[in-house]
Amino acid sequence: MSKEGKDFRIVFVNLKTRIPCQFAGSSFTLEHIGIGYLTSVLRKHGYDILIIDAATRNLYNQEAVREVLDFSPSIVGFSPTVATMEDAIHISNRLKEADSRIHICLGGHHATFLAEQLLIKESSFDSVVRGEGELTILDLADRLRLGLSLQGTPGVYFKGNNGTICKNPPRKKITDLDLIPFPARDALKWQLQKGESPTARVMSSRGCVAECSFCSIPPFERLQEGHLWRARSAENVLEELTYLQGELDVKTVLFADDNFIGPGEAGRKRIKQIADGMISRGLGLKFRILCTAESLIGCESLLPLLKEAGLERIIVGIESASPETLKFFNKKTVLEQHYRIARILAEHNIVLHLGFIMFHPYATLDDLRINAEFLERINHACFFQHFSNRMELYPGVGIFKKLEEEGMIISKNEYKRGFLYRYAEPGIENLARSLSPIRRRMADLDRLLLDIDIWTSHYNRKYLDSNLVREYTELKKEFSSINLDFFLKSIELVESGWNSETFEDLKSEYLNDIAELGKALRSFNSNVQIS
Repeated sequence: MSKEGKDFRIVFVNLKTRIPCQFAGSSFTLEHIGIGYLTSVLRKHGYDILIIDAATRNLYNQEAVREVLDFSPSIVGFSPTVATMEDAIHISNRLKEADSRIHICLGGHHATFLAEQLLIKESSFDSVVRGEGELTILDLADRLRLGLSLQGTPGVYFKGNNGTICKNPPRKKITDLDLIPFPARDALKWQLQKGESPTARVMSSRGCVAECSFCSIPPFERLQEGHLWRARSAENVLEELTYLQGELDVKTVLFADDNFIGPGEAGRKRIKQIADGMISRGLGLKFRILCTAESLIGCESLLPLLKEAGLERIIVGIESASPETLKFFNKKTVLEQHYRIARILAEHNIVLHLGFIMFHPYATLDDLRINAEFLERINHACFFQHFSNRMELYPGVGIFKKLEEEGMIISKNEYKRGFLYRYAEPGIENLARSLSPIRRRMADLDRLLLDIDIWTSHYNRKYLDSNLVREYTELKKEFSSINLDFFLKSIELVESGWNSETFEDLKSEYLNDIAELGKALRSFNSNVQIS
């Protein structure tokens, strides 16, 4: 392939997932920040780029195919996940049928760990960018535009002319993240044109120093030479926030960092500078962060400042209350610290958005009961999702080898649909799988509860109508009571010998009770006009 100048075009497709985000809240965005960064780097170097955001625009696959072909690209890029891999394959096959000259490239965690398998099994895929992509995609585009081989391109796996898979060594990480241009915001501009006030993702740092055994971030970060956690300067982050608020009318920011706070004193100093800057610039943004439990405990003194700057919720990777599970997950915190986190966030009127895994291959009934008690005590038993979350198994994670050695993995080659695993206790497997359909049905109510929690966090409770607070508190208690009763009865069913008909009776009774309570919650929401 060799196209020069304006004839050499590149398309990135943000795929639409078939699996909705179950617990995102209404202030959410489907914008793909990684594709935004790749686009901005390539545009800086003169490339003509089109982002087809099928997720934001709710496009069907055939619509995405048509828009890609209308642009006549030389390269088409995808960053597929387990939930979107089949769509990436389908679209790629249609594109190759229409124009076999199109070079199709994948990136992201999933493609990085399964690069060789994907290139061998899927004829439409030509290359995979492994690890951090900005410098690698630019190098790949330059070589393809000039008709050069990809041999020797750091960070790229590709198909050779004879069908063999060529594996180039990893590329070093970018040392100074401030040198990367701000991500392209095509999706947000489209939303603005539609009259919407968009929510933006911002990535102020990359990586995480934690070693959670179920997480793909540690092996992904270790693939390339460089620090496990790198951060943009506070000033650089503030400049991007100022642009988003001033030029794109953004009101809410979702920091997409794997661990926003970061390790040690340097991490705490940086977030203090960001918070101080947001206040002094009068940005008036609401924002959400993600962090580990241990990093949050280390910056407790900064919570009032972060709250003043606009922090409304924190997603904390607590994952479990069971000591055995915490050990299995290689978590560095203990149960007492988890209770402390819940308490201090409540004291500062900041919403705790819980990262929690109820089911995993070695879960026991005691683990489930311990988790249920924890959820009740921290007032999170109202969210059904926490009772049904199962550990997702990703390629490359630390736990994978153990499961493989012990024969717990059912499917080793499921690059399209993810890796399935067995449970040590078959009854628990029955329960986990039976709760999944209920979780999907409960998603809207869980989301509404989160939205109301966030809304109430915007006010000092003493300034809210006491009757309103009392009504909502009682509604949450009723949700908690019904969820707990159903879950504990289901555990008893596992103990006595699983019976599908008995479970269906329990489920039917539960859903009837929840349906009535759901009406009350929606009525409450309408009365206070939260959304």
